[in-house]
Amino acid sequence: MRRIQKCASCGFPVSEGRTLCLDCESLERLKVESEKKARESAARQLRAVEATGVQSERAEARTAGPEQDNTISKDVEKEEDAAGLSPSPAQDEILPPFLTNPQLVEESWLARHVNLLAFLVLIAAVLVAAVVFFR
Repeated sequence: MRRIQKCASCGFPVSEGRTLCLDCESLERLKVESEKKARESAARQLRAVEATGVQSERAEARTAGPEQDNTISKDVEKEEDAAGLSPSPAQDEILPPFLTNPQLVEESWLARHVNLLAFLVLIAAVLVAAVVFFR
């Protein structure tokens, strides 16, 4: 009994050498993971905002004169390379495969009713076996 300690968070008895029980440890791990996901999503949003700013600069560069167009587009490309941004994310990378191709594939009648047909064949085989056996 002397080796049993209490959880620092909830007071549940824990083994020697442990400070948290398994439940509190898993909750702490979930908190760390959720904080990490929140930081990643904030970074993604920041990159998206920066990307839209870069795209608006490109639009402004297209409307500018030919002399300014080359210098602005080069500056934008340098900023993208420095920031590691791609020009625009592809839709295929963002959406899951079942959403990119929403057209449903029409199954054949046989494929839709294969279980029913297998059941009917089984019943027919049992009936044939019964007729042959009791004859």
